[in-house]
Amino acid sequence: MTAPAPGEELRFLRPEGMWRLARVVIQLWFKPMIRLRVYGADRIPAGAAVVASNHIAGDDPIVLGMACHRSIRYMAKIELWRIPVVRTLIPHTGAFPVDRGNADRTTLMQARSVLRHGQLLGIFVEGTRQTTDEIGAARTGAAMCAVLEGARIIPACLIGTDHHRRNPFRQAAVAWGTPIDVSGVPRGAKGYRAIAQALEEELRGLREFLYAAQQVGFPRDAVPPVSRTTVEV
Repeated sequence: MTAPAPGEELRFLRPEGMWRLARVVIQLWFKPMIRLRVYGADRIPAGAAVVASNHIAGDDPIVLGMACHRSIRYMAKIELWRIPVVRTLIPHTGAFPVDRGNADRTTLMQARSVLRHGQLLGIFVEGTRQTTDEIGAARTGAAMCAVLEGARIIPACLIGTDHHRRNPFRQAAVAWGTPIDVSGVPRGAKGYRAIAQALEEELRGLREFLYAAQQVGFPRDAVPPVSRTTVEV
C-alpha cells in the first residue's frame, strides 16, 4: 500500500459526523428489522481500547457499530477500497485498509495512531470471515496493537448475522466481554500468541452465552459471563 498523502494520515481519526449520521439513518430501520439485542455494553470503557470480535457476515461492522455507543475505527480488508462506491464512503467511517496477506508498517502505524488518540480500534481477530459461526483461530494483530500502546482489549461476539443473506429479518445479538488488561504482557510473539489464545476462550464463552440466551428468547436482563481469563506467558 502507498503511504497517505501529506495531511491525509489523520483524516480517518475524524469520522464522528459520519457515525452520527449512520446512527440516525441506519438505526431507524435496520436495528428494529434485525431486533438487535445487545448485552454488556456497559463494559465498553472510555479511552483507547481494541474491540476484538469474531466475523461471520458482511454486515458485522454495521451491527457491531450499532451495539456500541462509541465510534469504532475498523481495520478493514483492502479489497473494499476497490469497490467504487465503497471506497468513497469507507474512509469517512474511520476505517483504514489492511492487506491481509501482507500487512505493512503503514497499517500498523495507523492502528497505533487510533489507540494513541484514545479511540476504539476494531479488529476481526480471525483475520477473515468464517464459513461457520464457530470461533476461529485468533490472529495476533489485536494483541500486538494493544500491547504496543498499552490499551485494553474488549472481546465482542456476534451471532445471527450469518443468516442475513438468506433472511434479512433474522434476529442478531452482540455480547461484550470483560476488558482484558495486557499491561503485564511483554512484547514479542510469545506474549501476543498467549493473548490471542485467551481471546479465543473469551469469544467462545460469549458465544455460548448468546446461544443460551437465544434458547430462552433473548431476555433483556441476561448478563454475559465475567471474565476470569488470565494471560500466561
